[in-house]
Amino acid sequence: MNRRMPVLLLAAVFLISGTLLAQFKPSGGSNPHSVVKKLSIDNFRAIKNLYFAIMNFGGGEAEFNRLVSGYASATSKYFAKEYDDSAAAFKLNEKDIIETGMSIASKYKDSTSKMHTEIIEIHTKYTIKLSLDGKKADPALEKLLNEASESLAKANDFYIRKKPVKSIELYRRSKEKILLYYDAIKQPIPQEYEKDKKDNALELYVSKEKEN
Repeated sequence: MNRRMPVLLLAAVFLISGTLLAQFKPSGGSNPHSVVKKLSIDNFRAIKNLYFAIMNFGGGEAEFNRLVSGYASATSKYFAKEYDDSAAAFKLNEKDIIETGMSIASKYKDSTSKMHTEIIEIHTKYTIKLSLDGKKADPALEKLLNEASESLAKANDFYIRKKPVKSIELYRRSKEKILLYYDAIKQPIPQEYEKDKKDNALELYVSKEKEN
C-alpha cells in the first residue's frame, strides 16, 4: 500500500470544499453562514488528518467514508440554500469527527504509554550495564527520551481537552523518538511496533496475514 487515499473520494471532497469556500461572503456573529464557513474548513482538515489513524487504528474505510458522507451532506444543504440545516449538519459532522477521533486517540494513548514505559526500562538496563563497564551513555539518548516524554505529556493534555487530532499528532511524535532510540542503541525494533512505524510514516499498514 502507498500513501495515497482513495483518489475519487478525496477528489470529490476537495472539489466540494473548494467550491463551497469560494462562495462565502464575509459575515459576522454566529449565524449559519459563519458556522458553515468555520466548520467546513475545520471538519475538512480534521477528516484529512485522521485518515491514516482511521485506516490503521480505527474502523477503516467505512468509518472514513461515514465522516466524508456527513461532510458532503452538510455541504449539499448549503448549496440548496438550506442554511440552518447545513449549519446543524456541520455541527453533527464535527461531533462525529471528535467522537471518532477520541476513540482512536485512546488507542494511541495506550500504545504510546506502553512503548514509553518499555523504553524507559530498556534505557535503565542499558545505562546500568554501561556503568558497570565504566562507560556513560550517549547524551543523545537522554535527549530522545526527554523528547518522547515531553510529547507524550503534551499529547495527554490535548487528549484530556478532547482535541484528538492534535493529541494523535503528538503521540506519533513520541513514538518517533522511541523508535529512534532503538536505532540509536542498535537494538531491533519489536515486531509488534511495525504498525506504529507505518502509521508514523503516514502509510497504510497491511498485516502479514493479509499480504499472504
